[in-house]
Amino acid sequence: MQVVYEPKGAAAEYGPLAINPWGNHEGKWGGCSHGCLYCYCGLLPGQKAEWYRQPPRPKRGLLGKLHRDCERLLRERDGRRIVVQFLGDPYCPEERDWWQTREVLAILREYERPFATLTKGGTRAVCDFESYGDLGWFGTSLVWDREASRQHWEPGAAPIADRLEAIAVARAQGIRCWASVEPVIDQEEALAAIQTLLVLGVEDIRVGKIEHHPEWDSTPEEWEAFGRNLLGIMRDAPEVDWMVKRSLRAYMPGEWREAHNEH
Repeated sequence: MQVVYEPKGAAAEYGPLAINPWGNHEGKWGGCSHGCLYCYCGLLPGQKAEWYRQPPRPKRGLLGKLHRDCERLLRERDGRRIVVQFLGDPYCPEERDWWQTREVLAILREYERPFATLTKGGTRAVCDFESYGDLGWFGTSLVWDREASRQHWEPGAAPIADRLEAIAVARAQGIRCWASVEPVIDQEEALAAIQTLLVLGVEDIRVGKIEHHPEWDSTPEEWEAFGRNLLGIMRDAPEVDWMVKRSLRAYMPGEWREAHNEH
């Protein structure tokens, strides 16, 4: 395949297949103008942080290649879900100029491909919700509970209230909603964000700690306390599909690790 690929490492925990419609200013690699301080994408081989944070552009020739990949997946009877997008954001502010993500979702629907988006773009996504139906999952990235924290760490992303509004609209339209609570930096804020997501009816929550920036990391004892608090929330919401990312599993209580064969 050319533009649909099997993600590796931590990204593979979010989905078996992925596509990155947006690139840097040259239409290559990835790109995002949200400017999140903790973002790892600018650290990847062949990428430069200053390139990555410039306003992204649609990848050249991607739509035609996506048609061919979808045809191949159809022939091979491969029905795995495609995540849109890891190296950037499908609902970056530039989407309203190019409508690249909308074109991608239209093609995925044409081939009846299950897909999931993951965004900090909030209500920028609402105009596409009619494309989701029973095929699409709407994913929100949220690790903060205070807007001042969001403004500092994610200056170009949508405000917290805007993201929560998008979830509420999606839920009202019967769209399955999931959330990525990663990277957890401030543990108290992350736990509060999870509680808010539960109130809104998010059905799938995936939690992971900060990894790429050790200067913002916490002590093992603090992560163990976070794991205990997270387990308490999980017990109170057994109807939710929970995923504890590999980065956090070693800090979960022993009873959780035994139940999930983590040693």
